[in-house]
Amino acid sequence: MVANPEGLLVADDDRQPARARCPRCGYDLRGLVATWDDHCPLEGVCSECGLNLRWAEVLVPEKFEPQWCVEFVPRWLSVPRAAWSTLVRSFWPWRFWSRLRMSSRIRWRRLAAYICLLLVPLVFGYVAVQSAAAIRVRFDVGQATALMQQRAQRLIVRDQQRLRDPGADAQARAALQQSIQQWQQYLQQDETISYSYWDAVTEAVLHPCRIRSSGTITKPTWISPYPAPRDLHCFLDASEQSRWAPRSLGERLTRACWYLFTFAWVYAILPLGFLLLLPISRRRMKVRFGHIVRVACYGLFIPVMIVFAVQLLLALGYAWPDSQRACDDVIDFLVFLPPLAMLAVWWAVAIKRYLKIPHGPLVVLTLGAISFLLGLAVIWLAWPDLALDLLDLYGARLGL
Repeated sequence: MVANPEGLLVADDDRQPARARCPRCGYDLRGLVATWDDHCPLEGVCSECGLNLRWAEVLVPEKFEPQWCVEFVPRWLSVPRAAWSTLVRSFWPWRFWSRLRMSSRIRWRRLAAYICLLLVPLVFGYVAVQSAAAIRVRFDVGQATALMQQRAQRLIVRDQQRLRDPGADAQARAALQQSIQQWQQYLQQDETISYSYWDAVTEAVLHPCRIRSSGTITKPTWISPYPAPRDLHCFLDASEQSRWAPRSLGERLTRACWYLFTFAWVYAILPLGFLLLLPISRRRMKVRFGHIVRVACYGLFIPVMIVFAVQLLLALGYAWPDSQRACDDVIDFLVFLPPLAMLAVWWAVAIKRYLKIPHGPLVVLTLGAISFLLGLAVIWLAWPDLALDLLDLYGARLGL
């Protein structure tokens, strides 16, 4: 393989370009290149799928590879930095899919590494939620101990006032004196918690499903177990609901999970829709499925960022109880419309600017609606009660 006077790589046998394939359908374009006589045109059309080509991208694609993208950094040590750069640019899909082109070779190992790195924020979010819940429970348990001591002091004062009442009989006086002695004995024997904040956080993060805690609460008359890591959220749920919460934590999280579950099946079915639901359009455009998978892989930042935001809001609500109501309202909104809207914009822009398919928004709306109905039909056949709950949930939010 040698270079011709124009600087293009050609094969030794027939002096044709070593690589000249359509970026979208993969059709061999060397026959078209062989018809050039004295000059190379700037643009052309693929005779197989009708894609408008820029010959520079076809013949020398590495010259147009975005170096900020995780697929094209020269060294593996630069992958984490490139993953962050790719994630930041993903929030503006118009520029993202204008720079990343179909002519750039798909590097599957880099894409797999990017997906693994996308899970890192979820790990930090999990640690934040569990740590905030553990610290909050430890603080509430300590506060409950202090409140119990204050209550004991108030009861002693109350009984002493009743004891000075001249109208009290001997039996009542004896009962009051016994109550005062018991509460005074309670105050002399302090209630202790054999569990530090660090122990609570460590156990909640490393052993979230443990049914029994290693800590204890030592009281004057008995020893009770510290709330288990598995029951931390239920403990906070009960305390918050007794104050002001309109819905329990379990109900709020269940509601959020149903919205995310709906988004998950639409996200999973949408790429398959190009194969199953739009076969005629895909055969006409001859889009290789690898490009569709690339769009789906880079679009994983949408569910990751939504879940990460929910985790941070939960941790914020645990850390500052006064902000719990506002955090719940934001979570309730965040998991309903934004994921589906971001998904629609992401695919619409990718279809138009990357896959070069016309009517991108219309294609996305069609695939999204069919995917939602198809997923709902499958759920209806497998779990009818769950399908009814989802319809009631969305109907209530939409005011139907």
